Amino acid sequence: MSKNTYVMLIAIMTACGGLLFGYDVGVISGALLFLGKNFSLTDQGQEVVTSAVLVGSFLGALGAGWYTRRFGGRSANMLAGAIFVVGAFASAASDSAETLTMSRLLVGIGIGITAVAAPLYVAEIAPPDRRGMMITLYQLFITIGIMVSYIVDLAAAPHWRVMFGLGAVPGVVLAVGMSFMPSSPRWLASRGRMAEAKKVLDRTLEPALAEIALREIQADLDSQKSQSHWWLAFRSRAARRALVITTTLAVFQQLIGINAIIYYAPRIFQKAGFVDETAALWATLVVGLVNVVATFITIGMVDKTGRRKLLIWGLAGMVTSLGILGIAFKQFDNSDNQKTSQQASAATATTTAATPAASTSADVTSPKDLPSTPEGSESLAWLTLVCVIVYIACFAFSMGPLVWVLIGEMFPLQARCTGNAIACGGNYFANFIVGATFLSMLTSFGASNTFLLFASMAMFALLFVLFFLPETAGRTLEEIERDLGEEIRSGQHPTR
Repeated sequence: MSKNTYVMLIAIMTACGGLLFGYDVGVISGALLFLGKNFSLTDQGQEVVTSAVLVGSFLGALGAGWYTRRFGGRSANMLAGAIFVVGAFASAASDSAETLTMSRLLVGIGIGITAVAAPLYVAEIAPPDRRGMMITLYQLFITIGIMVSYIVDLAAAPHWRVMFGLGAVPGVVLAVGMSFMPSSPRWLASRGRMAEAKKVLDRTLEPALAEIALREIQADLDSQKSQSHWWLAFRSRAARRALVITTTLAVFQQLIGINAIIYYAPRIFQKAGFVDETAALWATLVVGLVNVVATFITIGMVDKTGRRKLLIWGLAGMVTSLGILGIAFKQFDNSDNQKTSQQASAATATTTAATPAASTSADVTSPKDLPSTPEGSESLAWLTLVCVIVYIACFAFSMGPLVWVLIGEMFPLQARCTGNAIACGGNYFANFIVGATFLSMLTSFGASNTFLLFASMAMFALLFVLFFLPETAGRTLEEIERDLGEEIRSGQHPTR
């Protein structure tokens, strides 16, 4: 087996961790259409079931830092796969909302562990000139997992137990597949196993490059021997900068609303005019396909074009599409509010009893309250689909994969596991906040203001990238550490 084939096999197997995340994110969007009926879940109840996996992911990500540092990324990914299998079967067997919530908490722990371990493991084993592409495979597999779950949702509806139970498949693939993969050379070197580290480097790099890489790893370890505790690694400017940049971008990745839209895509399309459940699921499947296809843009461009340009282009597109979506729903909200007032007036005129006000447009669970004008409803439905497709495409080639690339490559060796854990923890905490409040925001603020809020978050993220993110493409991990320790302008790296 050639070195390129071997390295790609490692990246593909590790990227199966993305299938765990993607499948669960997508499957819950379809299952919610039927869980609400089976367990009589309110909007708040659906938010609890949805966000339970995010709480578990947050806890798993924080614990993954210690586990990965001690036992390595290979072992951490195997553990994540095993936990996900147990959680998937438990979710399928749930007989109450409480049991389902706890089962999804377990699923989340597995997702959180692999979210830390997978990008870190690939970053430490990939050649510098292909590192971005190989880490991007993790995001590609997330999008494939989402699309597969949408297909399962369509095929299995209304059997939500089947939807959840099939999630065990990617867990088995990850746990078994990683058992045949090597440990990363940097983790082996940090445990004093230099001969094994050299053996792995020889299988992934040309002999001369393997020697250079081993010397750089050894020099990096020697420079940090005085740091007897992991937190001392953050005394360096490089580690602190990496922590601020990656955690900020990880939080923004969720505050721009991506997983809220993925989780509740069928509900959004119902609200926009695809009232039939099957039509909403088909529209969601189109979004999933776009998500996969657009991620291939990153795979082909991330190491040539660079991280910054792709992020800037993607965020600009997201600001535009979310802004248009917010303005479009503003017309919807105004139309429906007028209809609600007319219904309330008619009810008052025909009865002396106090009649509750009609549902507002923000009640996403009430498709019957859509505007009565068919042409308006149809126009909003198709405009919503187009805007969501553009938004998903822009996310898929920028913030989706590149946040994981940067988290995997920016931290110095001694701070890498903990830094990854903190950044991923921030990501899942923000994901939890958005996922747990999205339906409530639709109800309280209306769809228009919710999407405009996401657009403003995307604008802040764009400004952050413009002013604070340096380019890391084509640099070794040790060079990135040296660059971050120097005073450099965003988008540049110092003279070599």
